[in-house]
Amino acid sequence: GVYNPEGRAMSVTAADYDNDGDMDIFVANDAMENYLYRNDGGVFTNVALELGVALSEFGEATSSMGPTFEDIDNDGDLDLFIPDMGYCCLYRNDGNEFEDVTAAAGISEVCGQYTSWAGAVFDYDNDGYRDIFISNGDAHHLYTEEDLLFRNNGDGTFEDVSLESGSYFTKAEYIGRGAAFGDYDNDGDIDIFVINMNGPAILLRNDGGNRNHWLTIRTVGTKSNRDGIGARIQIVAGDLKQIAEVKTGAGYLSANDSRVHFGLGKHIKVDLLKIRWPSGTIQTLKNVKADQILTVTEPDE
Repeated sequence: GVYNPEGRAMSVTAADYDNDGDMDIFVANDAMENYLYRNDGGVFTNVALELGVALSEFGEATSSMGPTFEDIDNDGDLDLFIPDMGYCCLYRNDGNEFEDVTAAAGISEVCGQYTSWAGAVFDYDNDGYRDIFISNGDAHHLYTEEDLLFRNNGDGTFEDVSLESGSYFTKAEYIGRGAAFGDYDNDGDIDIFVINMNGPAILLRNDGGNRNHWLTIRTVGTKSNRDGIGARIQIVAGDLKQIAEVKTGAGYLSANDSRVHFGLGKHIKVDLLKIRWPSGTIQTLKNVKADQILTVTEPDE
């Protein structure tokens, strides 16, 4: 059900957006509507238009680039962010359909002047709310543009903090394309590796995100695939609740660290950690100490 010769795919990602236990597929298309294929037991149906993610808030096909699913509002379901050649698109998943909240979140007014490619939704400051990084660069000419970093205010809005986040954002511009994300130095915060056209690749080390507490989880499957790709992880730390899925392919032409990273703010432990493995096995851990890289192996039984 996913064959579509009319598509002009720029990127693809997979996630269980409807939390029914199987992975769905989102295809970001160039200069046409996007596709969201709902997985119903191995049969896929394109429900993008029905669920509100085929077009932008204004009904435009915006030349979408690198999509990623993450829970931006900690309400227990996966939202969708798509960089594009317009204003970018942030879709909030309300459990039944998606709502375009790009303008209300304060993102469109900043992104409208750029051509955006790779986007990541990750908690750079470990406060428990996922933030957004976007790589930018002209699509048709060797014109440079600055990249963007938005901080999640925790109330549905985002603040552009690029100019206060280091010299990379203030002293140079590049023709950005791909970007990969992960804690390369294992110090408890997420770093960024940016690929640029006609220019150097840039490694951005995060210095300061680990001032808050955090937990990184590496999954090892036994009955499921070896890396646990597709596993859904839920954590509860006091009044902070978060979910995430194990994945690598997201964004534009990039693969990220498959370990799942949670910012915990001031919480020194995770009260409850629950993993739903691709096999269907449910695994629960309690009272997990913060500030560690934890390897969790899928139980055999």
